[in-house]
Amino acid sequence: MITGMSMRTLRKQALAQGWRIEPTRNGHERWLSPTGGTAVISGTPSDHRALLNARADLKRAGLR
Repeated sequence: MITGMSMRTLRKQALAQGWRIEPTRNGHERWLSPTGGTAVISGTPSDHRALLNARADLKRAGLR
């Protein structure tokens, strides 16, 4: 379980590692890793698992 983690924290970590974050036309965000991985994250989380799902997607795409 992640404690004290927020989308703001994930965003700071990703940007510090060289990721680019681009908005999509449908209200999501495309997170592009410097190694070529991609994750699409909801712009407005809709449930209590949204942050955990976003973190898992980013980890699979290469976020450390």
